[in-house]
Amino acid sequence: MRRHRSATNLSPHESDEAVALIDWVVLARKQCESLRWLMRVPNGAGLSGGFAANRGRIMQAQREGLTTGAPDYLLHKRHGGFFGFALELKRVSEKAKTARGSGGVKTDQRKWIDELRRDGWCVRVCYGADEAIIALRQYVSMPLDEP
Repeated sequence: MRRHRSATNLSPHESDEAVALIDWVVLARKQCESLRWLMRVPNGAGLSGGFAANRGRIMQAQREGLTTGAPDYLLHKRHGGFFGFALELKRVSEKAKTARGSGGVKTDQRKWIDELRRDGWCVRVCYGADEAIIALRQYVSMPLDEP
């Protein structure tokens, strides 16, 4: 899987990591039915250029229920005693910033993560597609819980 890198930053963009993750999911679905239920939460999707460039679209999306901070991916299948799996995907380069206290999970994302964990979800913040694939493999390898 090829991941694009800019000339100034050798770390792939988050969208490239997302494509690499989904490329794997599409293949892995053949062996794991649960992965069929992985979905992307479209918060902010396709809104590059910031608020000023997308003001009308953002305001309409908010009227339709757009909220900030929701995890990037949700898997609505019970495994290992959890109600589901939530994944916040970050660029690999954000991991070093997080260690220095200047990057990573934002306040509104932390609220969602904490609330989902309180509600019995398995939640992971992953830096890059490779970490996300490992986290998904670990989750779906736990016993499937029947309702």
